[in-house]
Amino acid sequence: MDRLAPIAGPDSIRVVLAGEAHGDAGAEAAAQERVADAIAASGLVGEGASIHETDEGGLAVDQVTVLTNEQIVDAWVAERTGDSNILLTIGLGFGAVAVFVAALVITTTFGVHIASRAKSLALMRAIGASAAQLKRATIAEGAVLGLAGSLAGVLLGWCAAVGLGAAARALWLESFATPAPTAAAVVTGVVVGTVVTVVATVGPARRASSTSPMEALRPADVVSAESGAPRRRTVVGPAAAVLGLGGTVAAALVGLPLIGVAGALIGFTGLLMASRAVVPATVQLLGRAVSRLTGGSTVPRLVAQNARQVPGRTTTTTSALLVGITLVVTMIVGAATAQRSIAAELAASAPVDGAVVSTDAAVRQTAASDEAVEAAATVPGAAGTLRTETGTAEATVLVAPQDVIAEISRRDDVAPQEGTALVSSSYVTPDGVLSPEAPADESASAAAVVDGQEISLDVERAGWLPPSTVLVSAADAEQAGWALEESSGQTWLRIHDDASVDDVLRLSSALEQSLETASGPRPQEQAADASGVALDGAGQRASNAQTIQAVLLVVLVLLAASVVVAVIGVSNTLALSVIERRREAALLRALGMSRGGVGSMVSIEAMLMAGVALVLGTGLGVLFGWAGVSSLVSSDVLVVQLDVPLGELGIVWGLGLLAAVLAAAIPARTLSRTAPAAGLSS
Repeated sequence: MDRLAPIAGPDSIRVVLAGEAHGDAGAEAAAQERVADAIAASGLVGEGASIHETDEGGLAVDQVTVLTNEQIVDAWVAERTGDSNILLTIGLGFGAVAVFVAALVITTTFGVHIASRAKSLALMRAIGASAAQLKRATIAEGAVLGLAGSLAGVLLGWCAAVGLGAAARALWLESFATPAPTAAAVVTGVVVGTVVTVVATVGPARRASSTSPMEALRPADVVSAESGAPRRRTVVGPAAAVLGLGGTVAAALVGLPLIGVAGALIGFTGLLMASRAVVPATVQLLGRAVSRLTGGSTVPRLVAQNARQVPGRTTTTTSALLVGITLVVTMIVGAATAQRSIAAELAASAPVDGAVVSTDAAVRQTAASDEAVEAAATVPGAAGTLRTETGTAEATVLVAPQDVIAEISRRDDVAPQEGTALVSSSYVTPDGVLSPEAPADESASAAAVVDGQEISLDVERAGWLPPSTVLVSAADAEQAGWALEESSGQTWLRIHDDASVDDVLRLSSALEQSLETASGPRPQEQAADASGVALDGAGQRASNAQTIQAVLLVVLVLLAASVVVAVIGVSNTLALSVIERRREAALLRALGMSRGGVGSMVSIEAMLMAGVALVLGTGLGVLFGWAGVSSLVSSDVLVVQLDVPLGELGIVWGLGLLAAVLAAAIPARTLSRTAPAAGLSS
């Protein structure tokens, strides 16, 4: 416990009753009352402390709570259940995103499916089927498929839960119960899946019902192009996008997260509505640009023309990718921005990562040889005292040279101004020479004395300094005539930015051992509050980074479901589009295009759609990531500094394009194997 004194301490005292009283509820309640009475009578929690009952049914004396075994178990279960409810809410939120992406994929799939059945639908109309019958038949088909898919999804979800439960029992909790499907989960899964599928088929069903009987008489090689973007969407979409994104920026500037979320949803929905007028044109533009860059290659030009020929399919497929990419980039940029902003704030309060109250060669060697240490330097000092109106305390008086500050510190203005000194928090205690009731940002008058030479200073608290340390300016030390030597100073450390919490704890333990070897064991009265090693800045920085990275990892794993659904949707759409393009592929083969050229049309189309989704998703993600962090914290608490991690975004781009190529692999191979004679005869 002595070695862990700065960072750990007991949190409870456990009482075990002897004999038959052990496990007896009545005996536990009686013991609970006796313990509470003893605490109240001891005076340790303050004079006149009264006993009162807590919400858990326990007894409390001031800040001390006395609980029986049953109450502890109930509190433990309630705490864990609360955490699981939060996790369930978060999981359902990301599940809703995956369902939304799946709805886009279903709409695209049915749209292509309806287009490929245009002649058969027209024949049904010609022999007497009504438009309402075709609409109902399409919706009924979606309901049947939705029901079957939902039942399969519930089964797969249960299997996944059982697998996770088995992993939990094997890795960390042998008593973890085997998950069992509940009626609510089964009904919810089936209902949600079926309803979403039915709703997603309404649009394609309306297009099926509008099929004209004359389509049955149209020549097989004449395929009409899709109409352009609906006028209503081209007006409402941009207006909603401007209004929503403007509200998101405004909420970020004034710190209103709920308005920011609403603005992001409205803005993103508006962009999806307006994408029918933007995405096909952008894909066509990119296709022509690729054609020029490759010396006038034919395949990219054909892909560009095809994007304009079927804008609905191109838009919906790209939108499914856009949702996943936007969310992924939002979380990455938000995490990087939060980490950079917190690091900047921490640099202001703890500019030096760590310090050791020794300049012994062994201590310096321990610090310099540790892989977590980026730099170590010696700060000269002298033994002295700090005197205030309430008393006098021993002090190590330091002056930080500018070269040490440049090498170690995370900001340049570490050295105090002339007439001001920084003091460690060890002086700010009930028994210290500085009042703990005074605001932390206010200075107090004091006198620093070294070798009988005294100078009056205004002192400010600096929690990052080791215990009993006073940091003064070089001008004040020179004016007082103090002789400061490195042998009486300290060793300051700069820790690597990527050092983990374990690295910092390991370094702290190693420095403690080295310091004890160099200077001998600390007195018992100092062991609990003056370790001689202060790594608070490095510990906070590592802890913040670890927490943010852990949250980001969990979020990205949850988002993976929507990204996978989007990629499957791309593959599914391209596979169905092969049916529409068999005559096109056969004609191109008859005109001399190779199988590889025909197959590359599908791959290039997928990459162009992914490229548009990546460009739009990255731009939106950067905006939403910055706005999310800015709206959650006040500018008075934290100054948000945007950070766009190009390396991580490069990985997202690489994986996005690779996923598009893999999604197009099977459809491209299928289309490339179309025989000219067979394709032209269909």
